[in-house]
Amino acid sequence: MLGLFAGFWIFQWWKGAREARERYRTETDAKAEREQRDKDEREFRESATIGRARVLSAHQLGRVNLEPNIWLILEIESPDGAYQVELTQPIEPTELHRFGKGNMVDVYVDPKNREHVALCDPEIAAIHRDTEESMARADKLLRERE
Repeated sequence: MLGLFAGFWIFQWWKGAREARERYRTETDAKAEREQRDKDEREFRESATIGRARVLSAHQLGRVNLEPNIWLILEIESPDGAYQVELTQPIEPTELHRFGKGNMVDVYVDPKNREHVALCDPEIAAIHRDTEESMARADKLLRERE
């Protein structure tokens, strides 16, 4: 009887240790994936251009981590001409009002793949536009002085 109990206890210990190793491996893999995704997103935002897009359609799909997940059809304004893209992205609940049909929103556009688009924070876009305007004015002043 004691041998059966010891065997059962050893089996339970082994099973628990195996499950703990698997949980650790899964959590480690998930963390590595999150870190890679964050790195890719950072690189995308650093290399992307900021542009304007008109909301053609917007639908809330549900919630992700208590934030609304929104599906958008956008018309991107581009020097090569306007084009449409579909985008699904979680947004802050306080930002839902920005995505009415016909509204203009700021977007990041990947210069290598114009279909790769992400929503841009309006404050970041405003700073970017101000910086571009300031640089253009500075260039103009330098040219005038030459």
